[in-house]
Amino acid sequence: MREAKDSAAEISVSFTPVPAHDQIIIDGVENFKLVQLVDLSGRVVKQYAVTTGNTFDIHELSAGMYMVRLVSDHAVETLKMVKQ
Repeated sequence: MREAKDSAAEISVSFTPVPAHDQIIIDGVENFKLVQLVDLSGRVVKQYAVTTGNTFDIHELSAGMYMVRLVSDHAVETLKMVKQ
């Protein structure tokens, strides 16, 4: 489990599984409006609007390291993710 905490708003976010395979489950995602998966070159490779649910499909991504960027109106949280 990877975790980040926004100390100003006391928002806790985590995702499983670690390492990721075909999908990730993000607990606390309801506090955000956008999820972006960013490769190490800084390119957004996948983007999701947070509408319902906390499960996101990543099966089409190549194995490697990614950043999971969670965006709200007031904050941006970034977590590291390893995709196998």
